[in-house]
Amino acid sequence: MYKINYLAEARIEFKKLDKSIQEQVFKKLLKISENPEIWDNLSWNLAWYKKVYVYHKQIRIVYRIIEDKIEVLVIAIWKRENKKVYFDAFKRI
Repeated sequence: MYKINYLAEARIEFKKLDKSIQEQVFKKLLKISENPEIWDNLSWNLAWYKKVYVYHKQIRIVYRIIEDKIEVLVIAIWKRENKKVYFDAFKRI
């Protein structure tokens, strides 16, 4: 099982979500910790990162697998609107 760590910005984003959405994100993160490889890779400048959808595909979780530490680093958790979550993730790496 992989350990889940968050960038500070991703933790703040998580706290801003509605409680019911937080629960769905938490459940998805548990699934990610068990098998982080199964979700989609991102493209272009975020090619080493993965994404997963939550809450009817309205919320995105962007993360990176760090194999040598057996860790998943959550980069961003937010709405896809205007691809903001991806631009924010790119700025954070």
